[in-house]
Amino acid sequence: MNPELYNQVIKYYRNQLSDEEKSQLEQKFQEDENFSETVRSYVRMYKTIQQYGDQQLNEKLTVLGKKLSTAQRSDAPVIKEKRFKFPPSYNSAFFYWTTAAAVLILVLVFVFTRNNTHLSPDNIYQIYFSPQKIKTYRGDNQSVDIIWKSAALAYGNREFDKAAFLFESIINDSTGQYRSDAWLFLGITRMEQSRFPEAIAAFEHISPGSTMTEDAHWYMALSYLKMNQLRKAKELFTEIAQEKLSVNRSEDAAKILKIFPPVE
Repeated sequence: MNPELYNQVIKYYRNQLSDEEKSQLEQKFQEDENFSETVRSYVRMYKTIQQYGDQQLNEKLTVLGKKLSTAQRSDAPVIKEKRFKFPPSYNSAFFYWTTAAAVLILVLVFVFTRNNTHLSPDNIYQIYFSPQKIKTYRGDNQSVDIIWKSAALAYGNREFDKAAFLFESIINDSTGQYRSDAWLFLGITRMEQSRFPEAIAAFEHISPGSTMTEDAHWYMALSYLKMNQLRKAKELFTEIAQEKLSVNRSEDAAKILKIFPPVE
């Protein structure tokens, strides 16, 4: 775990960054897939901590990481010969921050099991909703390419009204280029706008054989969950968990089913 990045993500989430810092973070989020996944995991972690009301747990994680790092520096044996050197990307600080993060996860699991086996629909949604990263393409139609790039930029900048308009323009284009992609991201855009019935309607336009199908089902399930239509949401999560077309999606769906609220 990177403590500086974690604190920066929290400040971004709280809208406490300067415009320049916010712009730099968003640009790197768009350009670096590993970085964006790390940021999303930190946001989920922070939301989970806040959701369960333990306001001191976030500070404890930081203190724990510092203590572990300090303990490692003071207790580590000195090896004078043939000392193994970790590569720059893997050092003791990273290892011990990872340990701290693992401790946090164990604490959260304890909180889940101690308080309630099932989570509310809103809790599950906050933990598992993460907008899909958008990619730019180069296709056969240059004019559609330009619209798609503009839509991707608006989506990345959270200009959702503009993004929705551009996605709809692509959908209505006679060439059909990027149409399935546009339906998917139009749906996610509507979710960001809390317009969940429109999001579901967009996802339903994606054909079963499309490479976007499982992503569409994932976000559709979350939309039904947010609308408190638990039976439909559970059916879709069950389908995703059983089909296992995507390891990450199927594992997350299985986890959700374990904490899913009772369906009457």
